[in-house]
Amino acid sequence: MLHERRLQRFHSPGFPPAGGESQLFGTVRVKLNELHPSLGRVGPSTGQVGSTPCRIGIHPLVELPDMKLVLTTNGQEMMLGSSIIQIPPIGDVARSTESRQLFDEHGQSVGELISADIEVGELLHQIPLGTTVLDQRFNRDFGIKK
Repeated sequence: MLHERRLQRFHSPGFPPAGGESQLFGTVRVKLNELHPSLGRVGPSTGQVGSTPCRIGIHPLVELPDMKLVLTTNGQEMMLGSSIIQIPPIGDVARSTESRQLFDEHGQSVGELISADIEVGELLHQIPLGTTVLDQRFNRDFGIKK
């Protein structure tokens, strides 16, 4: 079983993965799994001035090239949460609320992603709401009726 204290940042598909060097694993790269959308939900407001809860479901993909491994959560979503003050939440850090088993390409459980943090960087591209196929899925999954 693989053990590492923490893999911290994820980037959007199409952007360079986050990562670093581990004494145990060598090079570690982490990104979002492009086979699964990462959807977030903001609100409802708690009534606290300037703060609204936000939850994001991600599907991380961990590459360990020195070990010739690519690990996923095998389709299991990892939930992250935060309290935001603006949309997009630039500078916000969302933290995981649970751990997830990591699986190799054969579906064998080989480790656990204990925690994850995502820091929202600068706004690189914006797509108007209601203009993508994922909008329909998001609305269906969160019970939003138009």
